[in-house]
Amino acid sequence: MFVPMRRFLASAPHRRWLSTNPWTRPVGEGALLLRFGTGIDDAVSRRVLAYKARLEAAPPLAGVTEVLPAYASLLVHFDATTTTAGAVEAWAAAAGDGKAGEEATEDARVVEIPVNYGAEYGLDQAEAAAIAGLAGPAEVVERHAAGDYRVFFLGFTGGFPRRAAYLGGLDEALKAVPRLTTPRQLVPRGAVGIAAGQTGVYTLDTPGGWHLLGRTPATLFDPARDPPALLRAGDRVRFVPSDAAVEAGADADEGDAPAPDCGWVEVLEPGMLSTVQDLGRRGYAQHGVSRSGAADDAALRVGNALVGNAPGAPGLEVAMGGLKLRCVHACRVALAGADTGATVVRDLGYGDVETLDAAVGRTLALRENDELRLGFAGDGARAYVCVAGGVDVDEVLGSASTDLRAKLGGFRGRALRSGDVVGRGGAPDDVDRVPMLRAATDLLRGDADGDGAAAAAKTWTLRVLPGPGDPGTDDGSPGFAGDVGLLTAAGAFEVLPRSDRMAVIVGRVDADEAPLPGGQQLSEACVSGTVQLPPDGNPVILLAEHQTTGGYKVPGVVIAADLWQVGQMRPGDALRFVETTPRDARNALALLRARCRETAPLPVDADSVDLAAVNAGINQMTWREALGDAGLAGRGPLFRPRADMRAVDLNADAGEGFDDAGLLEHCTSVNVACGGHAGTPATIAATVDLAVAAGAAIGAHVAYEDRANFGREATDVDPNALRDQVLVQASTLIGLCRARGARVTYVKPHGALYHAVCAGGPQAEAVAAACRALGLPLLLLPASPLASFGEGFAERAYDGDALRPRDRPGAVIHDAAAAAAQAVALAARPDLHTICVHGDSPNAVAVAAAVAAALRDAGFTLKKFL
Repeated sequence: MFVPMRRFLASAPHRRWLSTNPWTRPVGEGALLLRFGTGIDDAVSRRVLAYKARLEAAPPLAGVTEVLPAYASLLVHFDATTTTAGAVEAWAAAAGDGKAGEEATEDARVVEIPVNYGAEYGLDQAEAAAIAGLAGPAEVVERHAAGDYRVFFLGFTGGFPRRAAYLGGLDEALKAVPRLTTPRQLVPRGAVGIAAGQTGVYTLDTPGGWHLLGRTPATLFDPARDPPALLRAGDRVRFVPSDAAVEAGADADEGDAPAPDCGWVEVLEPGMLSTVQDLGRRGYAQHGVSRSGAADDAALRVGNALVGNAPGAPGLEVAMGGLKLRCVHACRVALAGADTGATVVRDLGYGDVETLDAAVGRTLALRENDELRLGFAGDGARAYVCVAGGVDVDEVLGSASTDLRAKLGGFRGRALRSGDVVGRGGAPDDVDRVPMLRAATDLLRGDADGDGAAAAAKTWTLRVLPGPGDPGTDDGSPGFAGDVGLLTAAGAFEVLPRSDRMAVIVGRVDADEAPLPGGQQLSEACVSGTVQLPPDGNPVILLAEHQTTGGYKVPGVVIAADLWQVGQMRPGDALRFVETTPRDARNALALLRARCRETAPLPVDADSVDLAAVNAGINQMTWREALGDAGLAGRGPLFRPRADMRAVDLNADAGEGFDDAGLLEHCTSVNVACGGHAGTPATIAATVDLAVAAGAAIGAHVAYEDRANFGREATDVDPNALRDQVLVQASTLIGLCRARGARVTYVKPHGALYHAVCAGGPQAEAVAAACRALGLPLLLLPASPLASFGEGFAERAYDGDALRPRDRPGAVIHDAAAAAAQAVALAARPDLHTICVHGDSPNAVAVAAAVAAALRDAGFTLKKFL
């Protein structure tokens, strides 16, 4: 917010009005404020800028990221995990080298800005003349154009989404013109206005509350330039009357977007607000450019760790969920932050669709044409979608982050829309290089350490450090600081609906409590986490897209390690502030970043299994790989080759709610669902009765306990727990069989568990241990080291030696004759004891009948393999 210069001229202590040497105040644990005075003054400003030039010319200090000027101060941003405030202070003092009182001797640049003061642009000239007591609009224009203005600094004006130059030198009469009582909803870019003692130019089409005097055709801010701002601190500005027409500028996103080098996803539904974000842009705040970046940078770091990216790789930030994406190519992704109950919808062809849970905090393998659907957040406010290689967008001013207010960065400077095609870094064929991982920590929902935020209770605790104090009353005394006790002693606050990526605004929970004493002060640079206290008494916590400078009271600064919480706050959430120390703040930040990098392999296969293969349906092994040159070489020690090559078994899955009676007219073995993915005592008993009547062998069709997904998605269940689940499922079937004079002769895992066992690893060993305890052999793909008997598949298509992936056309053979022909060919293999027909195919009984007939016609006897 602009504050009238005369206020500070009248109120500032004279002994610190102009200092020959700066004094320092910490701003959080990651910034140091160098103060040169207590008010607005040309001489002070020249000293500020001269000192800034010396800092920029000095040997760099590792960790320092930017030096930002304001009216009477410099703010040095630094990484608190790399250096300390003490080191920064020493570096700044050495750079000054006792020359702080020297002013820059070079002549200031003079920048002329043409302004069309015509009536169609100078909407408020008459009102300004009346307020200022001038003769009319012509005198307003004459006085404004006659001014010699100095650029004190460039900033993002508090309360208004636009970048502006803070210009001093306005005519005394025009200083009486205040802001509009009701701001306009839209002020066009290039509009020139006055308010509260200053003048400036709107660089964007935005809301605004200044009295408009004209409009310039000049472009004062262009993100394609570096630096992007036409003006810079220290410049002299002259407004030159011009009759030139002002043309509307083109939007950044006009026209078709170029196709990405490596396609990733098509946006089907964008949700409430989905943008590309990284860790933000650094080094451009002095040009009025907001940092932007992820509102919850911890979640972005976690997501990137899960897909092998650098911590700051660009990802998608999704406010409150609702995003739907279709994969253009196979990829590895990870979800982090808020849990939206995301799912993956996979088309298996011929109308067969499966829906898989997409859990937060683990790597997900997506295939071409998979749809990733985010529901609406049940906890937190923002979810993040990270992809291996990072989201592929052009960097603008050193960052891929989207700055919505400035319309720069990200995907064409805007939020995602339906139909957008977004690319990723890397190449389409690099998917398998990304390991399948899970995050070792879950900040939002808590983890093994129990120190996550209480998301369900929606109560947050923010650690704060004292603010730098009001510069207008700072006499340089040791210990001077903001009154952080205003925040910590106030008890509970509630997040208000006005919150967004720029700031989270909170109010007292108890409406009867008096508002906190807020106010205005001399504008200074600010940092993320700054807690401003405006006159209405509602604290404002600055977030990712905050203004670069601000002029409200600052009682405290939220530490960087807790800012992720601010990014996840929702309206109605409760929070409280507690004071901490700079040392604890630095340690907390280092610990947080370390925890965000910690991952562990998904326990489906601790060695090498790819979750995509585990969840993909039929395991993609070639028969050449399975058999080797010696035909049966490489089989596990339990494997038994088929002894009678003229007899073969035909098996089907049963007890899953399909036509079991029809299948048993043709099959000699059935795999009975026994409670994991399907099956109740009643259905298990009914299936056993059918099998006994048909004289079929009975196998235990054990599965992950996951009825919601029909056992088709791998889970990270502990191996010991999995062993016990298999024992319980199989034992249930064994008991029901015994009651009917039948017995269970083998175990065949179902769905995702089948492929996990084939792949090997702790879970596979757990299933094998259960089978050993039961005294039952395993029926698996013959290539598995744990297989005692091998099976083939009649209605699954092959590409050469390999099974065709189930997400491709024709992967499932629905033609009964074609399935029968394939079954005959498979029956000639000595490593296959049985041919499987899946009971859930639309025409499963017809396929089973055709297969059985073809095998008999080929001279095979259908016979139980056990």
